[in-house]
Amino acid sequence: MIAANILARPLCLLAGGVIRHLAPGGHLILSGFVPADGQRVLSAYRSRGLILVRRITRADWQTLVLRKPLRTDALQRTASS
Repeated sequence: MIAANILARPLCLLAGGVIRHLAPGGHLILSGFVPADGQRVLSAYRSRGLILVRRITRADWQTLVLRKPLRTDALQRTASS
């Protein structure tokens, strides 16, 4: 598991490096950004293969919980396409 509580721009810029350190099946918790930036942050990580597990919005802040797929997850997605 990796957790990061920083603003949206750094979260997006760091996406590739963060994901490289996340084990297959591992969870990533991203927070510290406003809901208006949530889709941009989510896109930065989904475009690199992470799966959204949960989105939590409280007042002026948002948290995203994502998971790096296991190899078998990726194979199943490819087979069902």
